[in-house]
Amino acid sequence: MSTLLLTEQPDGPFVTGRRSGAPTRFFTRLRRWALDKALADGASPDSSAALSLRAHKLISQSTRRRLSREIRDLQREAERGARLLSPGIPICRAKIVGARPALDELRTHLLSPGPVSVAGVAQVQVLLRDGASPLYHRSHADDLELALQATIEALEVRV
Repeated sequence: MSTLLLTEQPDGPFVTGRRSGAPTRFFTRLRRWALDKALADGASPDSSAALSLRAHKLISQSTRRRLSREIRDLQREAERGARLLSPGIPICRAKIVGARPALDELRTHLLSPGPVSVAGVAQVQVLLRDGASPLYHRSHADDLELALQATIEALEVRV
């Protein structure tokens, strides 16, 4: 996989393409959670090789399909009702069932063949993985809808 590196030279900035080495790929995989959070918060994927590699992975069709399946599975689990001795953090079933239209819209955006914003995909990843996200945390009744709408908007590519 190649990575774009922006470099500053005395005669002006330019872009070079370089192959990322095994240490960079390993470091990227090891720190993917921190990189996802940084990208979700708006960090530029061009600011480091690790962010660039992670951004390429996040916007890939395979990652987007996986995230869509995870959302679908979460919806199904919420609709089934509580299971005894279920591993993991308990989900907010009522909020997830109530947010079905927004979750379906999010899945549609992820599965669309067009480009998506890396920040938006990273926000989906964080929403699904962070145990304090509105999917899991029972703080406010409307916080999931707000988070989903912000994530949907973040997926839109702005020119």
